[in-house]
Amino acid sequence: MAVTKYGDQITYSTADMIADLEKKGYVLVNNEFDQTGQAFGDSSNGHTYTVTLKHGQVPVTPENPGDPGQPINPDDPDGPKWPAGTAKSDLTKDATQTIHYQDAGDKTVTVDKVTGEIVSQTDFTGDPYTFGTVDTPVVDGYHTEKPTAGGLTATVDNPNPTDTVTYIANGQLIPVDQDDNPIPGTPTTTYTTDPKDPTKVVTGIPDVPGYTPTINGQPVTPGSYTPTDPSGDTTVVYVKNTSVMVEYFDQTTGKVLKTDTLTGLMGGDLNYTTTSTIQGYVAKGYRLVSDQFTDAGTTFTKSNDGKTYVVTLAHTTQTQFTRLTTRQTATSFRLTNKATRFQVPQRQPTRLTKPTQLR
Repeated sequence: MAVTKYGDQITYSTADMIADLEKKGYVLVNNEFDQTGQAFGDSSNGHTYTVTLKHGQVPVTPENPGDPGQPINPDDPDGPKWPAGTAKSDLTKDATQTIHYQDAGDKTVTVDKVTGEIVSQTDFTGDPYTFGTVDTPVVDGYHTEKPTAGGLTATVDNPNPTDTVTYIANGQLIPVDQDDNPIPGTPTTTYTTDPKDPTKVVTGIPDVPGYTPTINGQPVTPGSYTPTDPSGDTTVVYVKNTSVMVEYFDQTTGKVLKTDTLTGLMGGDLNYTTTSTIQGYVAKGYRLVSDQFTDAGTTFTKSNDGKTYVVTLAHTTQTQFTRLTTRQTATSFRLTNKATRFQVPQRQPTRLTKPTQLR
């Protein structure tokens, strides 16, 4: 191992190793190592960088089948091989039903008893006959376009009508989060064929604590769900439940007047305003000191989820004045060494005020 020291350039790269693993079927999830080209220093010394990969998966369909016994990854010939059950013949199932009809009509043939030749014959005659229907068998994972088969009419010209029932693969329920990532512990599932009606499918929407399932942007209730298109996939987006609290605080008494709890879905509108509540308290003698809710925004976000915004109010005070009056009258005095008299002019009454705080 080469000895490195502070300031040396980091020449290691994860690219080759990741590329080699991807050829073996891995998929890169996250690469924490971003130090290529940087210098060894305090930020990297002793630090462990994790490169996370997961097993890649490939859907095998009749349009994109596997080849049992052949390598799954062309760049890894010694790696895993396509398993049995992935060939196109394993992925399609054709079901046909043929109903045979008998005694649809008759005719008369006249034979010469001496020569053995047919002398004459009539056309087939007989009334059309309609046979009963049979229930279409339920095949798990597939649905049909009709619940019954048969019920066809046999005639002289068409004594052997055939009815065909086609089975179609059921769709899937795909649960994801708002970033289109899979929900841990909530896998993709194939619809279940209705045991009473092979033309319909049913499925269940899982309940994920702390999240609300939505389909096409509309909230849905966890539990049984009937897809409108039996062969189409349904993507269920789980949206995080969020909450914001607004606390009205009395600064004068130190008590909380009330608390409003707002709940909604991440990204949804935050339909709330403090205006009317503040006006109600002002009418009762309060004054607004501050309103933190103005920082909350207009939608539920990661930044305001679970946060408490305080609206501070205080009691309004009124000043009353008590009037005090002092009077100063003219004053005369005489100097002993001079016969001079001084007169101090009379002043107007002076009013002094003393404020008193009334609550």
